[in-house]
Amino acid sequence: ASSASLSVPVRQSIQAADLTARVVTGATFDAVEAIVDAAQAAGCRPILLKGGATALRYYPEPHQRTMGDIDVLVSPDELRALEAELRRLGFAQTSDIPESRYALHHHSKPFFHPGRSVWVEVHSRPFPPRSPVWQDPRYSFDAMSSHLAPLVVGDCSVDVLDHHWQLIYVAIRWAEMLHAERGAFPLLDAALLIRLHGHELD
Repeated sequence: ASSASLSVPVRQSIQAADLTARVVTGATFDAVEAIVDAAQAAGCRPILLKGGATALRYYPEPHQRTMGDIDVLVSPDELRALEAELRRLGFAQTSDIPESRYALHHHSKPFFHPGRSVWVEVHSRPFPPRSPVWQDPRYSFDAMSSHLAPLVVGDCSVDVLDHHWQLIYVAIRWAEMLHAERGAFPLLDAALLIRLHGHELD
C-alpha cells in the first residue's frame, strides 16, 4: 500500500519511527568512526562485525538495519589496547554477568558510553564457546582475518569480512541461537547479501 492510503496516525507513526531510527543509527555510526580512528591511532586493526557491517553494505539505507550494539573484532594481542582507547573515549565496562564468566568468553565485558547511549562489545574470538566451531582453526581469528574488505564509515575506513565470509559468519551465528526479538535480521542480512552479491560467491 502507498503511504497515501494509510490513515494519518499510522503514517505519522511510521514517519516518527523512521526518523528515530535515522537519528539512533547516525549516532551509532558516529561512535563507530570515533572508535575506529582511536583504534587505528593506537596501532589496532579492528574488524567491524554483525549489524554495523551489514547495515552499511547490504541495506538500502543503514537505519533499516537496527543494531543493539557495536561489535568489533581484534586480535587477542590488541584487545587491551583497544579497551584502553574506549575508556579514553568515555566508555566504561558494565554488566550484570559475573566477571568470571568473561574469562573464556569470545568478547570482554561490554562497554557503554552514557553520553552517546551506545554499547560496544570487543571480540577477541569470532565465535562464542557454545559454537561448534569455537576451536576449529578454519574459523579462527587468523583464518577470518585473511578474508577482509575495506568499508568506508564517515571519514575513515574499517575492515569487514568479505561477502563470502560474511555469509558464513551470519549463517553460523544464526544457527547457534535464534533470538526471539531480533531473529529475522540474520535472515534479512543473508537474503540481501545473496541478492546483491550472490553471483560473486563460491
